[in-house]
Amino acid sequence: MKAAVAVCIAVLAVPVSLTAQGWYDYWGYTKYLGTYASSPLFDADVTEHLLHARLNTRLYPSENIIVAAEFRLRGFYGNTFEQDPTYKDRIQRDYPGPDLDPVLWDEDKSYGYFQVDRLYIDWNLGDLQTTVGRQRIAQGTAFVWNVIDIYNPKDILDFDYEELPAVDALRVQYYTSPVTKGDIAIAPGKTWDSTTITLAWSFNQWEYDFFLLAGVNNGRTIAGGAWVGDIATAGFRGEILVSEPPEPDEFTAFDEPDTWVSASISFDYTFPNTLYLHAEGLYNNTGRKENAALYRNRASRSGLLSPARFSTYGEVSYDITPLLRGTVFAIYNPNDASYLVSPGLSWSIITNLDAYVTAFLTAGEPLSEYGSFGEAAFFRLKWSW
Repeated sequence: MKAAVAVCIAVLAVPVSLTAQGWYDYWGYTKYLGTYASSPLFDADVTEHLLHARLNTRLYPSENIIVAAEFRLRGFYGNTFEQDPTYKDRIQRDYPGPDLDPVLWDEDKSYGYFQVDRLYIDWNLGDLQTTVGRQRIAQGTAFVWNVIDIYNPKDILDFDYEELPAVDALRVQYYTSPVTKGDIAIAPGKTWDSTTITLAWSFNQWEYDFFLLAGVNNGRTIAGGAWVGDIATAGFRGEILVSEPPEPDEFTAFDEPDTWVSASISFDYTFPNTLYLHAEGLYNNTGRKENAALYRNRASRSGLLSPARFSTYGEVSYDITPLLRGTVFAIYNPNDASYLVSPGLSWSIITNLDAYVTAFLTAGEPLSEYGSFGEAAFFRLKWSW
């Protein structure tokens, strides 16, 4: 194991150009992320430096088979570990399958690990596609709150993980036409209460794409759907998920409904001058109208994308120059009037070298959704190869 890890680290540390040799491809990136954060929960400001290297590989042993393996190496340094003792436990994802993320070092202010982030075989036989292994299963249509993506829902604030987490699963997709397919996915857990099984059907009607979903998620029966299309050339999409409530825990609220409902709706439009506008809303019938911060742990453990009853999102982006793009988005809780604003600036310095600067600015009462969230600033430099 140590020898294999050493070889992978050596490959990750020496970026090379993308090649296509017919049977084998590889590409990746190396990046640095600097973080400065201030939070009411910590006794001092937090600074962190992250070096992150990624290698993606593909093998093509035949026309119908693809073998994918993707690796990443992450090294952290800063006082985050001193201020938040639980931080190390939350850095690495806990998979029910084999542990493929050995820790390379663990010091008071520094931590590093190597991870096999993707490892799967994809087999295409006519209209039948079978994928088995550690893979990304993406469901849903919304850009911010994709409530039916129960395997690995997005987190708009986790901007540095473009690939998004994977899941150990078996997935079978059968295409009855170019725009219609059936989809069965099974992600086994260590117990039935940690197993997820979904059946999905996607089709096109009235120039809209529709998705229907049903199954069991961590022992809870679920059903939902989504759509994506346009109204007067503006993007229009939405999702809804209905599920049984999870088992009560120490964070359970007294007035939780017997049936949980989450729904999101989204509009977006791009003008010819590159100006981009995006608005999205989220509803949780079990979300809190007040003191949402107290419900955050319960919401996270239960798969909710927000502890609030209502959440709204707005974004404006614009290409200042062909190489410089500015963005600002805001998330607002209409019940407690707390909010998060995130301005950002991305710059393509040269080919394959990009810089990104962003910040999280928050306001609200102490127990509101964002009142105790704190503020943070980030700088990222990324070299793709």
